[in-house]
Amino acid sequence: MPTAVYEINTGIVDRLLVPWGKELTAAAAKSILAIQFTDAEQDRIEELVAQSKRSKLTKDRKKELEEYLRWSYLLDKLHAKARLILKRRSA
Repeated sequence: MPTAVYEINTGIVDRLLVPWGKELTAAAAKSILAIQFTDAEQDRIEELVAQSKRSKLTKDRKKELEEYLRWSYLLDKLHAKARLILKRRSA
């Protein structure tokens, strides 16, 4: 995927997730890990990325890809936090 296409303040996201390490149950962490893009959304992301690599994105498609990347980044952060919680609880 293209990098640096989107802007998210990572410090804010990290600070928002800090309390989760103490309060999330294993079941809640597993539920977070279940949040995924659908197959159709994954296909669309791949299509947009391919178009981006060929410099064929329209303005609207670029916005769409940027939005997917923002959400993908947030999901990555949430999933990482959930995996860490599960690892700590199993230790």
